[in-house]
Amino acid sequence: MTLIADERTVPRIHLIGTIVILSCITLGLTVYFSWLTLSEERTALGHLQQTATAHVEHQLRAAMQSALDVIGFTRSRTEENLRHSLVERVDTAYQMAESLYAMESAGKPRGEVERLIVETLRPLRFYDGRGYYFIDDLQGRFVLLPIEPGREGTTNLDNRDDQGRPIMRELIEAATRPRGKGFYRYRWYSPDDPRQMSDKLAYVRHFAPYDWVIGAGDYLAPWEQRQQQEALRYLRTIRFGPHGQISVVATDGQTVLSHADHTLEGRHHTDLPPLQRQAIEQILAKARAGGGIVQYDWPTEDGVVLPKTAYVTRFEPWDWVLIVNIFDDVIQETVAEEIRDHRAAPLRLGNLSMALAVTLALGLMASLLFSRWSRRLFRRYHEEHLTRTRELAEYRDSLEQLIERRSAELEAAHHALSETFFALDNASIAVHWVDAKTARMLYVNDAACQMLGYSRDELLALTVPDIDPTYSRQQFAALTTNATEPPATRFESLNRRRDGSLFPVEV
Repeated sequence: MTLIADERTVPRIHLIGTIVILSCITLGLTVYFSWLTLSEERTALGHLQQTATAHVEHQLRAAMQSALDVIGFTRSRTEENLRHSLVERVDTAYQMAESLYAMESAGKPRGEVERLIVETLRPLRFYDGRGYYFIDDLQGRFVLLPIEPGREGTTNLDNRDDQGRPIMRELIEAATRPRGKGFYRYRWYSPDDPRQMSDKLAYVRHFAPYDWVIGAGDYLAPWEQRQQQEALRYLRTIRFGPHGQISVVATDGQTVLSHADHTLEGRHHTDLPPLQRQAIEQILAKARAGGGIVQYDWPTEDGVVLPKTAYVTRFEPWDWVLIVNIFDDVIQETVAEEIRDHRAAPLRLGNLSMALAVTLALGLMASLLFSRWSRRLFRRYHEEHLTRTRELAEYRDSLEQLIERRSAELEAAHHALSETFFALDNASIAVHWVDAKTARMLYVNDAACQMLGYSRDELLALTVPDIDPTYSRQQFAALTTNATEPPATRFESLNRRRDGSLFPVEV
């Protein structure tokens, strides 16, 4: 049987083929999704508990990472905050010394002005009484030391901290740095325990009139404690999931933060009720082992004891153990919800079958309408094709004639341009063609290359400023504007040869 492709047979063949293909696809999808739904129902129930637990553990880990990010960022600001405060304090003292020097140095002896500055700064205290101003000279002599006034006037250039760093020498060196940069970190005896040294940060400035080093400092530990309190305030606000919480226990067993029971805060785990004490001991053991998931029993607000799942990790800089926890009944609710969803699978299967049947009916209707429309379209296309074939033949003839004319014109233009470049290349004066917007060389002749000492490729890689040190954007803009209208511009300038020598030129 021979088929003839015309406006009647093609749409009919298309309709029959579409119906067959659509029916096969619909049947295949129905079988596949039915099998897939039943298979999922048989296998998924065995993994629901594991999946729900893994999901909760993922939430715990994500919440822990968020808490660690906040704590890490808060701790990183400890020294930044202290630096900012020290700069403000020392700048204030420096301005006081400058003002007293400006007002009194002209009419009073130097020693009297020095004593006036020293005694003005001596009683000033800050940072809860820990902070004070000190003054040393560049030879290492104590000028002002409020905590040990008996040592004023003595020299201690080689005093060192418990790590061997020369404190006085490096403070003097720090004072020579630019303003705002004169920081020095060292260790000094802690006011809480005079037998131990703690990290301390000082900021100093050089007071040039007397070659003094004016400075102040403070221990990092109190500022670290302030940052800890700020971090705890943030952690109190964090919640995740329906009942997720974050708690903090110190590595020595003292509760730092407890969402579930604020009365536990500040208490050691050995002083807690047996259930809470046992839970804290499990948490500390897990933290010492490197952290991870731990499960324990904990009483609710109603006094009911329920199992909890927690993720535990240590934040070593502050000797904290962070606990992100959630009651297991939340996990069980998730599992129950998943079971209900899977038991609704037959309903989903019926809905799927109905949707596929509707899709098949709509597809058949659409195919019939498309067949009728394509029949009309095919007929119109056939008629237009004949008309366009005739028009295309006429257009091709006219285009061939146009190409012949343009080819003759281009050949004449190419001949004229070749003669022009020949004349320019053999001219005795230097000729440059320049892009008016970028000042880049577009063409140079042999005379220009000889005059400047470059090859043609080297010159074409340059711009006007590279060979004319007197170039200015405004002058060049005016030049290019005038060059578009007669008469041409004429002026004198300087050019630079490749060896760097300059010579005058007339342009």
